Amino acid sequence: MLIKELYDVIDELAPFKYSKEIVAAGGYDNSGVILDTGKEFKKVLFSLDLSLAAVRRAKRQGAGAVVTHHPAIYNPTKSLCASDPTSAPVIAAATGGLSVISAHLNLDTAAGGTDASLATALGADEKEVKIFSPLTFAGAGYGREFETERTVLTDFVKAAKVELGAKRAFVYGSPYMEIKRAASFCGAGAGYAEEIYKNGGINADVIITADMPHHLIREFVESGYAIVLFTHYATENYGFKKFFDNVSVKLNGKAETVMFTDDRFI
Repeated sequence: MLIKELYDVIDELAPFKYSKEIVAAGGYDNSGVILDTGKEFKKVLFSLDLSLAAVRRAKRQGAGAVVTHHPAIYNPTKSLCASDPTSAPVIAAATGGLSVISAHLNLDTAAGGTDASLATALGADEKEVKIFSPLTFAGAGYGREFETERTVLTDFVKAAKVELGAKRAFVYGSPYMEIKRAASFCGAGAGYAEEIYKNGGINADVIITADMPHHLIREFVESGYAIVLFTHYATENYGFKKFFDNVSVKLNGKAETVMFTDDRFI
């Protein structure tokens, strides 16, 4: 299998045109083929990040390509250095003969992608979800609001941790606060949540995301919301695993697939 064939399979499930639409509207992304060695491969490793640990695992498993969610190269890079933790994995992949594809904002916003999967993990019915920032494609967009099974905050968090496989969570709000409607934003969604909130658009009891700054936590809590912050990794790896499963089915014997989860960040 060549990298272009793998790209086409990914594009069916999480079209790269979604990322292009976001960039055209003023956003930024670097999804697509990041590294093409030109070599054929028979095994693909999936990892949320292109870390040195992921590269080592790919080599041990005999993989010839790596699919990541977070772009292996995100910002424009003037130089690559083996002592730099950002570029070292790229160098290791290149010298190890590994091609790399990253599916970032296209996967975040795809129907059934990382953002949609987070909402599902929290109890959303996919047919009854409000998308805060929809794209022009049906079912695609970022940020979701939905009804949940009526419960209290402590039990809501316990169930979410189990479903996401999360080891840790920061929780703000009364333990016995009633929860019946939630808003979720996978990854670094705090900025989106803030913008929507200030425009009067969040009608939920609890907001779930990651990477939220203190001033915003305080504003939300003082406005009556509960806040649940999982790690960035945990809010996205759940959906990335589902993506892995779907790509594996699509490949249908063309290449073997293996999933790598870095437990340090769950």
